[in-house]
Amino acid sequence: MATTIIRVYETEQQAADAARQVREAGLRLEGVLRLTPETADVEAQAAFAGVGHFARFIAEQTGQGRSVVVVRPAFGQALPASRILDAAGPLAIEVPMAHLTAAKRPPAAPLSDALGLPTKTERSHFLTSELSREPAPLSKRFGWRTKTERTHFLTSALRHNPAPLSSMLGLRLLSQSAAPLSALLGWRTKSKRTHFMTSELSNNPTPLSSWLGIRVLSDKQ
Repeated sequence: MATTIIRVYETEQQAADAARQVREAGLRLEGVLRLTPETADVEAQAAFAGVGHFARFIAEQTGQGRSVVVVRPAFGQALPASRILDAAGPLAIEVPMAHLTAAKRPPAAPLSDALGLPTKTERSHFLTSELSREPAPLSKRFGWRTKTERTHFLTSALRHNPAPLSSMLGLRLLSQSAAPLSALLGWRTKSKRTHFMTSELSNNPTPLSSWLGIRVLSDKQ
């Protein structure tokens, strides 16, 4: 939004000179408006020029026989424009602060205001608001189960099934036996047999010699 500079002059000639000089200075300007006691419908013209928030102040000054020059310089041109207007001898009249406040404080969210949308200060983000009441708002919003409601398929399956992956894929187990390979080849498992030396020792004091066919010392004369 452009800065608005207002100067009040005692005579129409002073106002005309000030407006001409600021136009001829080569500055980038968005607009120059000169209003005098002879101007018809001052407030309407001020509003049309985009300075309607100053319309009442301008009308009061022109109603007292003074002339007003309003300049709207582009960004960075306010200082040289003010110097030119001040050099033309304006009256020491300050624009009421209420008008300045209205002019210098555009809406913080103009697009939201224009569309009637609530701003961030008027509403909270859905996650922020939901977090105050729900520990997992995103999961709840999309219907996802949370960790507290489910466990990993293997973790949960292992509680009741020693072969959860095979069960999940519909695969048959190799065997219900604890030692399927031994059962397949007909081998006895450790639980079904003892070491040959262990078994022999219970009935033979020299099982190795007997097993190898070697005579023991007690047989010699």
